[in-house]
Amino acid sequence: MSIQQNFLTTILSEDSEQELQQKNKIFKQLFLAFSSETDENLECLKYLEYGKMRDEASGKNTHGIKIKNKNILISDIMNAIEDLDEVPAPVKEYFPALTHTEWQATTRVITVLLLFLEKTDLNAIDNKSEMLTNCG
Repeated sequence: MSIQQNFLTTILSEDSEQELQQKNKIFKQLFLAFSSETDENLECLKYLEYGKMRDEASGKNTHGIKIKNKNILISDIMNAIEDLDEVPAPVKEYFPALTHTEWQATTRVITVLLLFLEKTDLNAIDNKSEMLTNCG
């Protein structure tokens, strides 16, 4: 099983509170296995976790990658970044030819990929087995 398949299997599996702690540990292990144990990656993981948040408005729990010990999903942060009116100056320095439309497309796909790694209701994912078989 590839690292990507293992990651998706972990994320999409059912979980209790005990399993959530184990899932967070596995998320971090797989993150480092896929990306490498650089100082930057190790530092990053000090501030992130795979955890559960309760949406008070809907009463639903959402599991996803979030800021450690806070009810802030990183998909929500990316969603806010999507609303930036201009390409940030540091990004523009790296990619001077990048247009605002291309920036919007890039931030949107990143947000959707992060949303893909979240779950509120596993029953909404009809083709979970097929998806795990075809990735990686």
